[in-house]
Amino acid sequence: MSTASWLTSVGYFVALTDGEPDALDRTHRSVDDALARWSSGGFHLQHANALHARIALDLYARDSARAAERIRNQWRALRRSLVLRAQIMRSILVSARARVLIAEAARTGRHAELAEAERLARGLERERADHLVGQGQGARACIALVRGDLARAARLLATAEATLERARMDLHVATYRHARGVLIGGDQGAALEARAATFMDDHGLHDLAGVTRIHVPGLPA
Repeated sequence: MSTASWLTSVGYFVALTDGEPDALDRTHRSVDDALARWSSGGFHLQHANALHARIALDLYARDSARAAERIRNQWRALRRSLVLRAQIMRSILVSARARVLIAEAARTGRHAELAEAERLARGLERERADHLVGQGQGARACIALVRGDLARAARLLATAEATLERARMDLHVATYRHARGVLIGGDQGAALEARAATFMDDHGLHDLAGVTRIHVPGLPA
């Protein structure tokens, strides 16, 4: 894997979760530096990964408006590039787009975006591969959160956890588990949150709440 590919696909995440005060700005710079090493002509896998990285950083920073602007500016080029024909990239980027729509609905109080987010989530679930189905289920859980149906949200999060455990998407599982613990509360909720925190600590990730914001928009603070 090239340096540009590594920094835009996973390297940004390592820097983001190291717990340092300047992590967010430093991580944005790392993505910019990575793309500077790549061709500026066309829209390649590295550009798609960088878009996803920046969306994740925006959600982490509670700046869904900026994430939505990035999608408006780059989605057409992404579609034309054919990157979305690769199933793993559809999983990553369609899920991210749905989560941005959900975060915007939560931010503005206007729920028009939720219908499009649900359409995207249902599309992921129709693909029948666990890593897509689970993210579709997770997106629908977030939609339920924003609509105020917390019981449904908790049920969908539990379903998504089970699906993504089969896909070995352990970080997603941990954030969904943390979110479900927050929603359930009490001893059961505390136990779920503790399991999620243990996973994060064991993997050197130091901001469970921040990482959860990336995957579970709409979760009450």
